[in-house]
Amino acid sequence: MNVKKDLDLNALADSITKNNENAKPPKRFFMPYKPEEVMQIVGVNYKAEALKRITPDKYKSASEKLTENISRVSVWLCDPNKRPGLLLYGNVGTGKTTLLRAICSTINKICTREEDERGVKEAVLDIPYPISIVKAKQIITEYTVRNEKNNRYDLMNRVALLAIDELGVESTEAKLFGNIGEPLIDLLCERYDKQLCTIISTNMGLKEIEERYGRRVSDRFSEMFTAIPFTEQSFRQ
Repeated sequence: MNVKKDLDLNALADSITKNNENAKPPKRFFMPYKPEEVMQIVGVNYKAEALKRITPDKYKSASEKLTENISRVSVWLCDPNKRPGLLLYGNVGTGKTTLLRAICSTINKICTREEDERGVKEAVLDIPYPISIVKAKQIITEYTVRNEKNNRYDLMNRVALLAIDELGVESTEAKLFGNIGEPLIDLLCERYDKQLCTIISTNMGLKEIEERYGRRVSDRFSEMFTAIPFTEQSFRQ
């Protein structure tokens, strides 16, 4: 490679600085409401989901302990400048999946499809719209069966908002046409690079995430995700 000897490096640095100053931040999904308004809807949806599986007395105990987490989720949903990821992690049976379902239900009730400049509505929230929860194991399956007509895995790489449940129960490797890949790791890294909003629930702690997926992924998790711990005992007992 030849080096340009007549290049004005100071002018180049100024140009790059100016471009960075004028660059628009990544467009992230958010709800244009006050967090306390969204919190009310999330709370109602959480109750509806919880009462499908636990008794009213257990729900009352669970809701008292989860109020702070529901509040933090609502703040995240309404912040346009938030970290693009939301991580619900902790003990089994503590309401992570229930809250994840409540989040998706809230989004589906409030949000609509976005329209482009031609007035064409695009399903930007999930696969398919309205948003639903994708199991981590399903991501591996979609990777192994993708083809020209059915490529939901690639769609998961670019949708504006993706909800993943049960991170950590899937195989870390999968074969496609004889080649071994790491579909979930690649998906998370791709969404990190694009700064796309991703909501995850998992029974693993942050240390376990690093042990399972490696330092490269855990470092991205630390930067990308607002982490909300669930530390209570299982409500199923």
